[in-house]
Amino acid sequence: MRRVLALVAAAVLVAALGPSGVVASPTRQPNGFHGDLDMLDQGDGHVVGHVVADILDQTTTRPGSGTVDVRWAQGGPVLRSHGVLTTIWFGQQPDNPDVGAVRWVGGNGTLCDTTTTGTSCGPFGVIFNEAVDPAFANFVGWSAAGTDKCCDGPWYQVGRGAFVLHYLGPAGKVTTTMVGPTGTMQPGDSRTFSATVRGAADTSVNWRVVEPGGGTITPDGVYRAPALPGTYTVTATSQADVRASASVRVPVICGTPTAAPALGLNSKTTTGAKYEPPDGSAYFGFAYRLWEGDASWGDTRPFSARICDATTVELAGKTPTTLWVWGSWPDPTTGFAGSFSAAKADIDRIHAALGPTVVPYLQWSFIQQEFGTAPITTRDVASGAYDGYIRQYARDVKAYGQPLFVVPFCTEMNGNWWPSCSPKANPALTQADFVNAWRRVVDIFRQQGVTNVAWVWALNTPLPEGQDWGWDNDWQAYYPGDAYVDWVGSDLYEWGQPSWIDPVYAFAVAHAKPYILPEFGVRGAYSDMTHAEHVQWLTTMRDYVESHPKIKAMTYFNYKGNPDPTYANASTHVYLYDGQVNYVPDVNDDDLRLLAGGPDIRALYAAQISSPRYVSTLVTGP
Repeated sequence: MRRVLALVAAAVLVAALGPSGVVASPTRQPNGFHGDLDMLDQGDGHVVGHVVADILDQTTTRPGSGTVDVRWAQGGPVLRSHGVLTTIWFGQQPDNPDVGAVRWVGGNGTLCDTTTTGTSCGPFGVIFNEAVDPAFANFVGWSAAGTDKCCDGPWYQVGRGAFVLHYLGPAGKVTTTMVGPTGTMQPGDSRTFSATVRGAADTSVNWRVVEPGGGTITPDGVYRAPALPGTYTVTATSQADVRASASVRVPVICGTPTAAPALGLNSKTTTGAKYEPPDGSAYFGFAYRLWEGDASWGDTRPFSARICDATTVELAGKTPTTLWVWGSWPDPTTGFAGSFSAAKADIDRIHAALGPTVVPYLQWSFIQQEFGTAPITTRDVASGAYDGYIRQYARDVKAYGQPLFVVPFCTEMNGNWWPSCSPKANPALTQADFVNAWRRVVDIFRQQGVTNVAWVWALNTPLPEGQDWGWDNDWQAYYPGDAYVDWVGSDLYEWGQPSWIDPVYAFAVAHAKPYILPEFGVRGAYSDMTHAEHVQWLTTMRDYVESHPKIKAMTYFNYKGNPDPTYANASTHVYLYDGQVNYVPDVNDDDLRLLAGGPDIRALYAAQISSPRYVSTLVTGP
């Protein structure tokens, strides 16, 4: 029976690997480990050996030690599996000392003759053939006691089986290369790769995607991207030599970036300010919840799924130029360090989902309780108490190297709700504290050689003359000076009319600065507007932006501000995306998401930024 199995295995081997050359005489291995070992020269430097083992003695101590994990093919007669054996010894029996020991070592394997040279003779792969005889397909493997060296431990055999050792040749003899399209892919798109194997008669490869859930690939190299964005690894591995493999990294992103017109030396711009696009172009983006949370925040899906849908539906499939990122200063009361690394982790997630063109709008804010106390204030920063922290933050930003819009401390400093920077919220502070702190930060960044930051001075849109809500009407006193500011902006929600922006817009133009609308939105909890009035307000804001060409950037505050404790099975809620997204329609509950506004509000922003005026790609200069 053993000889029949050997002949069948040899026939299968030749069919799989080509015609044989010289066939050596079989070597009989007695004393419990019985089998036939033939070496087949393939004529191209490859030698194939096969052994059919009929394990008769499961307890007798045998020379050598090692571990084998054999996995049989399911649904096919031949399984090529080049990495499942770790160590295997044959021969060198006490009663047959002329038989040299061969050893399988490591994931790719090495054949050694320990009786002569004691050195590696060449690497091996393995082919298992279940079709030789189904009765022998229950080979589980053998494990060993002792260490990986000759003649020191027992083998424990379970069952019987047939296997083949395939000599792979010296390392580097076989090579695999891959070619295919480059660049990013959209979720669900397909791309075809090809692989070339050199140095082996068998030029076939095994394809795989390394990351779980990273898409699928067919035997002929057609890769289909998954639904979720990310960067995935497609690998082609030679069947002749598993050490010969090639890989490509495939970025799968949502949205389609659009480029701004080239900014040449003679381009007409407002100022030529840091990262300002040419006249006729503008940036657009979102404030968006980056962190994951429970369903009370209206969406249970991971960030990558949420931002993909937001880009597709609310941005008409257009990649945003900017996306908000929150960074925090230290908190001496808790020991929180406030390093740039936390913001950088969010930036990496954004780039993984939307691509590297998205520029973070970094709110580098004090940790503070609105209308509460402030662990750090602008006076502390102005005093120099945090110079060491600022230097390190500047070094980290410089090391990041990519463009950033940065708002230090706080926005809306002319309001009465931020005790860390607003004199109207904290009478111990002055407008000069804010100015001096700002200048100190910018100066330190410049001393550290940081050149990838555009500084954004953004206040709360001031009230018209004659109105008093407790804010600081002397908002211009917070301006650090033209040498310290790149962009000027102001926030506005439905509590005010778009025309209220006029004074800040005029201030920006007078100071030769591009204007940014950093925050705007509807459905604030303080609002008494109806849905129809929200639509009208957004329409008026759209018209205002379109009629003011020096507005060079805008970001909708696409954010749910308060958790909803009644989200579960609430009859008042609308549920979308298989019940994973919910909101209460036609109410003012601080759910400012465009999605929560309903289809007509979602369509407004998408229609506006679909214009060629709005570009995805930052202009970095001529």
